[in-house]
Amino acid sequence: MKSTKKTNKEPKFIVDYTDIQLPQQVYAEYILAKTRAGMAITESEAHALINYGVAIALDEIDNCLARYNTKCTVIQDDKIADKLLDVTLDYIKKKNRKPWYKRFWNWITRKK
Repeated sequence: MKSTKKTNKEPKFIVDYTDIQLPQQVYAEYILAKTRAGMAITESEAHALINYGVAIALDEIDNCLARYNTKCTVIQDDKIADKLLDVTLDYIKKKNRKPWYKRFWNWITRKK
């Protein structure tokens, strides 16, 4: 009579790849599954996670800059930029108030 042994092998950890959008996420999910199972990660896996975090941060910075740059106008022509600067400086000079001592004297001598 021949007897067969049934071995039930449980996986050490389970990796969830259902919401993967980038190739870097595959390795990150693998490392996450290892840590959830209480297993230690290697130094190269830690570096991979750091690199993945840096990539995410740089992408967010690029997105913020793209949103900010939509509100800015860049003037490429030096002549137009000089004219705009002259007009702006003239406006500021005209708008400047009197010196403080003249304003103070006018305030003292004003009619009540």
